[in-house]
Amino acid sequence: MQRTGQIGPGTRVKWHADQLTAEIDGQMVVMGLLQGKYVGFDGVASEIWRRLERPQTVSELCDGLVRDFDGDGAVIAQDTIDLISRLREYGLIDIEAGGAE
Repeated sequence: MQRTGQIGPGTRVKWHADQLTAEIDGQMVVMGLLQGKYVGFDGVASEIWRRLERPQTVSELCDGLVRDFDGDGAVIAQDTIDLISRLREYGLIDIEAGGAE
């Protein structure tokens, strides 16, 4: 799995195997074991994290979010890509090589 390159609609993402996840009061808390960093998510970010348990493309992830939440698709896509970029920096997700568009 890679941590470089652009993240786009065809980028395939999933949880990194070396992390711990817990739900506290409906919100997710994740600790990356490799870097020893933890992140607490708000409601929408918690939902995105739950969905990343299953490997999928950014496009698939955003399509599901647009269906389930009331919001502009372009804004949802950009916010999701921004979150995925931060998660990659923390080593909490895997991105398939050659998956970016």
